[in-house]
This record gives sequence, structure tokens and C-alpha cells, in this order.
Amino acid sequence: MNARHLSRLALLPAALVCASAFAQTRSADSVNDQEIGQLQTSIEQGCVDRGAERKDPTKEVQDSCSCASEVLRVKVSKKEWQTAVAAAFNGDKETATRILAQHQQEVTVCKPVQAVKKP
Repeated sequence: MNARHLSRLALLPAALVCASAFAQTRSADSVNDQEIGQLQTSIEQGCVDRGAERKDPTKEVQDSCSCASEVLRVKVSKKEWQTAVAAAFNGDKETATRILAQHQQEVTVCKPVQAVKKP
């Protein structure tokens, strides 16, 4: 995964951070599988959206984001997911991002999107 992919992942917990204004403080142990799944889905969709904003080739973006998402689903432990979700709900985007960023190297197995050359 190149730096552009990581920047896409780094932006993704923001969807849950928005919910923090309406939620009580959450502990990692209180986070359920459905909430983890919501963050995982949000991460992949955010990656795709970021690729679309950059006007990267759609198929390559979808393949790369899908790969990165699957790698994270496998490599990030349930406890890490719970901690990331709780951090996002609590408005601590930095912690949520840091947890996922620890797995940046593992995501490099995914084929990076080739940037469209601008005239």
C-alpha cells in the first residue's frame, strides 16, 4: 500500500467520530461485532471514495481497497478493532488511526493504484 492508500485509511474512522457527539464514552470491551463491521465497511468505502475524488481508475481503486480491507480484517485483532471503534466513538481519531496504521506494512501486499497522469 502506498502513502495514498494509507491516507485513505487514515481518514476513515471519521464517520464514527461524528457519532461521538451523540454517544456516551465507550470502552473497548463494550464494542460489538456489528460496530466493528461498520468501521470495516466505512474504511473500505472511504478508500473507494477517496480514489474517486482523485479520479483514479475505478477498477484499480476497488481492487486495491478491497484487498486492503481484507488484509486489515485478517491482520487487525478483535481487541485492536474494539479499541479503534471505542476511540472513534470517544472522539479520539488519532488513536483509532494509529491502531490501523500499525498494519500499514501488511497492506503493502495489495497492488497500488497507478495514478492517472494529468495533462
